[in-house]
Amino acid sequence: MSVQVIEAKLVAELDILTPLLIHEMSPEQITRIAGESEDRRDRRELLTKERDILAEGLHTCKRFVGLKISSGEFNHTSDWR
Repeated sequence: MSVQVIEAKLVAELDILTPLLIHEMSPEQITRIAGESEDRRDRRELLTKERDILAEGLHTCKRFVGLKISSGEFNHTSDWR
């Protein structure tokens, strides 16, 4: 019981980010806390595009390798050197 009283006192004095507190914040405050800078956003978009291009290339390579293997053109002793 005494532990609960102490915990309640400690927690009561913390400034905890609650849904109600967020609702009362201005959009500028929320952006300052949770927003990302324009530089970071641009970098994230660039990296996302690069990831998509690389994933598409990987898919193409896997299809190509699959075609070579299934058609009997793949020779593991000479093609990988």
